[in-house]
Amino acid sequence: MIKLINLELERNKIRSYIVASFLILIFGFGFCFLTAYIPQIEQSQQMIQIRGGVSLPTDLSMFSQWNNFISLISIVFVAAFGVLSAIMHAKFTVEEYTGKRAILLFSYPIKRSKILFAKCSFVFFFTAIAVAICNIVAISIFAFFSNTFHILPNMFTGEMWPNLLVTTGVSALLAASIGLIAMRIGFWRKSLVATVVTSFLLIIPFGNMMSFIPENSLQIRLIGMVVLLVLGLAVFMELLSKVNKMEAL
Repeated sequence: MIKLINLELERNKIRSYIVASFLILIFGFGFCFLTAYIPQIEQSQQMIQIRGGVSLPTDLSMFSQWNNFISLISIVFVAAFGVLSAIMHAKFTVEEYTGKRAILLFSYPIKRSKILFAKCSFVFFFTAIAVAICNIVAISIFAFFSNTFHILPNMFTGEMWPNLLVTTGVSALLAASIGLIAMRIGFWRKSLVATVVTSFLLIIPFGNMMSFIPENSLQIRLIGMVVLLVLGLAVFMELLSKVNKMEAL
């Protein structure tokens, strides 16, 4: 299996995806500062509206609480890497099983299901590991700046690490599962575009729910991760059973 994965790395240039992951990390880090600035906008609006005798309809101060802050930043990485995972699956898998490339792939003296398993396993774990690294690195560095320059009113302490690690783990599996399901839809539709569009459609409802209900974000994300992971593994196993009998698409 390791040899097959190494073969995939030789056939598909992974450097561009590493660069994309690094750019997502930079964007996520910048988004940390943007999110932290929201409570300051609220304070300015409150001062203006209090003078006019109008009260604010929402409480943006929730963004200054570390648990909610971690949830919001994590969903940004889920969305970004969910799409990147779909793009990688489209390139590594869906595109490889269409047209003349499929004829070449099916001519290999290796069981087709093993090749497919190697491709999907690599993308799945690449996505999960990238989400975990980026989420922890971005929030940890921002926490250092926040504690030093008092960006958020509360200090980031050791007690917050368990929540960060759990949220990161759930987010990593959620993003990887989104890519796996998107890949199966792409196979079914025989379309690279369908693979990427499916990832967007899977991300939108979870993103909305977690943005509007940040205090229950971890529970929503955990339920979503379990559902999508089970569904993703189910459709993946179904595809593995079919690929050995599959003709060129």
